Amino acid sequence: MGTRGWANLRHALETSEGALDDALGMEVFAHFQQHPGDAAMFDAAMSSVSRQEAIAIREAYDFSQFDTLIDVGGGRGLVLASLLETNFNLCGVLCELPNVAESAHPLLGRYLTDGRCRIEAGDLCTAVPTGGDAYLLKRVFVVLDDDRARRVLRNCRDAIAGDGRLLVAEPDPSTLYGRLYDVFMLMAHGTGLRAEAEMPRTSERVSAIPIESTARPKKT
Repeated sequence: MGTRGWANLRHALETSEGALDDALGMEVFAHFQQHPGDAAMFDAAMSSVSRQEAIAIREAYDFSQFDTLIDVGGGRGLVLASLLETNFNLCGVLCELPNVAESAHPLLGRYLTDGRCRIEAGDLCTAVPTGGDAYLLKRVFVVLDDDRARRVLRNCRDAIAGDGRLLVAEPDPSTLYGRLYDVFMLMAHGTGLRAEAEMPRTSERVSAIPIESTARPKKT
């Protein structure tokens, strides 16, 4: 699937539209809904990166201060499971698309059993679970244009507790990894990384949500 996008890279460079979306004839996540095999392959690739990112996020921020963490677009739950493992008083909610959420049970199983975690399937551009005092968005904004990013922020604003925190974790666009990832995202989605200073601008039309920290995943 990915080779079709790279072969169509010129389209992205000329139009700033996703080369992969154009090659598939639909948005890639719509394609994933229709092709579970491709979705599983993509999710496995993202999970391999998430193992390193989970360590970086866990070390970058003190999650022990929170009662309930909502991991918005958290894939198969690898990062959430890592945070629950090291923060014994923390409860978690994984919010993901239905076909991805179904695959989160192996990683989150024991936390589901002991009542410290639940999974809510849904579209983060439509709504996110309510009641959390921390919301984590890891590599979510990078796949969204400004309009959809504002929609997600608005949904978080509506759902988050009054003194809650929104945590954004994205690759650093000033590093070699960040620049290469930026090109990949242009190919795949017609989007790109936002510098840390640009993050609040995405939400300038949304009521204030404290963006407490941008955790920079470590390079390996």
